[in-house]
Amino acid sequence: MQILRVVLFLPVHWLVCEVSAELRTVNDLAAQYDNIFKTGNRNAASHLWSKYILDRAESKSAEEVETLFHGFCAISGSPLPDVSRTEYKITLPRIKGGNISGVTRHCCWPCICDATEVVKVDTKEIITANGPKRFNFLVIGDPCSHEEQLRTPYSDPFTGGQSTLAQDAPEISCHNGRLVNAIFSDHGYPIIGMLFDIEAGAWPQQAMLESFPIQEQVQSNMISQDSTWGFAKMCEARRQHGYDSGMGKIFHKVAAISPITTTNRKVSMQKFEVESIPQNDSPFFVLTCLAGVVMLTIGVAGFWHFKVRSRIRKDDSHMSDSDANVVE
Repeated sequence: MQILRVVLFLPVHWLVCEVSAELRTVNDLAAQYDNIFKTGNRNAASHLWSKYILDRAESKSAEEVETLFHGFCAISGSPLPDVSRTEYKITLPRIKGGNISGVTRHCCWPCICDATEVVKVDTKEIITANGPKRFNFLVIGDPCSHEEQLRTPYSDPFTGGQSTLAQDAPEISCHNGRLVNAIFSDHGYPIIGMLFDIEAGAWPQQAMLESFPIQEQVQSNMISQDSTWGFAKMCEARRQHGYDSGMGKIFHKVAAISPITTTNRKVSMQKFEVESIPQNDSPFFVLTCLAGVVMLTIGVAGFWHFKVRSRIRKDDSHMSDSDANVVE
């Protein structure tokens, strides 16, 4: 019986271990990279970072959820340290109309160019450990609305050769015209990151901009009219050179497949939940589950066999010799 108890306990123990990974800091998040990006390629796939965090938000405080969103670049998908040099002030259009300024986190300045060209801001209420909170999220149009464009060749600005988004961004996966493993915002757009609040007068990229040659800098009296808050000249030069820095064309082309328009026309208010193919914390999750099911089945079968044999022996002890002969 002791062996039976151990057999029955093992699958439960393994499953508990599978879901107990620590997730408090950006370093904890980065440690899950291989579990989140099964191909090892995070290009333009920050919806997977976002889903991983939001799937676990109920066990985190609102502050912890926000901190975890510090840990990756919404444009490139690159893991980030939680340091001030990754902060960029930005002004983006809201899905519901108007503009909003805040802070985004990036691995390099070209990402702010891509953000201001194709990214918008939408809301979603998230249930956290200390109650519901509505966050401002970075969103793009769903590239799976025109899935065929993922296989359309384009010129790589770095090599000059031909490539496709299916090759360069393999984690962009579609099912029935929807982006797989994405969390969708209030107006139905894939969430790729968070727009963080900014203190009045703050300008995180000022020191970086002042280190650039004067001819690349935006005049100080024009800064507040620049959605990149200082990178306008550099972004224009990058655009004229075919996006030959940062993520190149990859993110820009993914987001441009189904561009979001924020004019005064009515925007669909239909809400979508997750179109999900489950992602798990461990690459051995499926194997572990199968092993657990097999062992649980063996344990139950063994227990049932033990009980049946005990009942037969008990019943046999009350049989007459003639009854016993019939059973045999």
